[in-house]
Amino acid sequence: MELQGKRALVVGLAKSGVAAARLLAREGAEVRVNDLKPRETLAESWDSLAGLKIEGFFEGHPAELFHWADLIVVSPGVPRSLPGLVQAQRAGKEIMSEMEFAARLLAAPILAVGGTNGKTTTTTLLGEMAAAALGRDQVFVGGNIGTPLSELVLARRPVQAAVVEVSSFQMEFAQKFHPRVGIMLNVTEDHLDRYRDLADYAETKSRMFVRQTPQDFAVLNADDPPSAAMARTTRAQAVWFGLSDPPRPGMRLQGRSLVWEGADGARFKLSLERWKPVGRHNLLNAMAAAAAALCFGLARDKIQETFDTFKGLHHRLQWVADVLGVSYYNDSKGTNTGAVVMAVQSFDRPIILLAGGRAKGCHFQSLKPEFLGRVKLVVAFGECREQMAEELFQPGAYRILTKATLAEAFAAASQSAESGDVVLLSPACASFDQFRDYQDRGEQFRRLVESLP
Repeated sequence: MELQGKRALVVGLAKSGVAAARLLAREGAEVRVNDLKPRETLAESWDSLAGLKIEGFFEGHPAELFHWADLIVVSPGVPRSLPGLVQAQRAGKEIMSEMEFAARLLAAPILAVGGTNGKTTTTTLLGEMAAAALGRDQVFVGGNIGTPLSELVLARRPVQAAVVEVSSFQMEFAQKFHPRVGIMLNVTEDHLDRYRDLADYAETKSRMFVRQTPQDFAVLNADDPPSAAMARTTRAQAVWFGLSDPPRPGMRLQGRSLVWEGADGARFKLSLERWKPVGRHNLLNAMAAAAAALCFGLARDKIQETFDTFKGLHHRLQWVADVLGVSYYNDSKGTNTGAVVMAVQSFDRPIILLAGGRAKGCHFQSLKPEFLGRVKLVVAFGECREQMAEELFQPGAYRILTKATLAEAFAAASQSAESGDVVLLSPACASFDQFRDYQDRGEQFRRLVESLP
């Protein structure tokens, strides 16, 4: 990809935008950065570009910037409906996400993890498998989590595998993104404030597979129809996983083991006897990661070793404490209805659910049948609490309370809890109405649990 002398505009100056700007400057492009926020708000990001020949434009998106650019690199937080991007696309400008931009400059094979829920856990788990097999210095783990892919290119660090989490936002302008192995975990309602409908959202996610070849692998959830349908969008070899009876080749569950049946006739088991993360969804994450690892040629004993030692991630159905016979779980990363379904299905005990926040254009009626016989009380809090209470109303099935804040909701939940219950924070919503991010929300929940007498 020739960048010398090219006029490049980076839209969005968060972490990935900064990394892309630095990489463009190093490769000889004439770089401008642009963000809707004031320069003062972005002082840390802007200061990190000091000493580079980069111009900054803030507090708006001037049309002339988009006209000026030959290449536009878009940060994930910037919607494709931005007028400047719409006009640039009509004019035939080259537009891509930071991830695709970095991928075009990367020699290492990419293992990409997509889906509405489970991406971070699966990316981390697959990264640990790769590190165990290849050596930690030979593996990059990042993308939509942690470190932008551009940082790997900037470091000129040779690796044998780049394991990346991929969001739908990063695929909106995808043209040449080409993972050696791609995983699609599931597709459920999310970000409908950004997409026309679920079909539009699913189509955007499916772009991860479009440039694959018959030598590549698409690891797909056979239990999830939108994910399974992506087999029709790729020329890659489809590899399946699921808790039902998925097609072959693929990975299925048998008791406390995963059974791999390969296209070459290979058949063997991986034990889950020492697997610690709870929940049906984490079994699917384990299947997907192991299938991808085997497709990539990682050693079976290193995959087993990772299963035996992996403890799961913070804020993802994370046990916090047992107090007076009540178990408290933090699933603050559960920011959509699909995640909540997975969380409540993970317990065979009565659940008091703390849910709410910013709804992201989504609705909650689909949760009602999942709550029957599982949830005894919903305490809705935050910005969308009244919407949630109205849409979840189900006379005689469970009680619903509304509270303004998480602290008030937690007090109501803990006072209502009896020995044997689970108090579960799984919000089904974004956190930005009251918190910095989902981590902040989860940490505040943890502190509330620890404050119990």
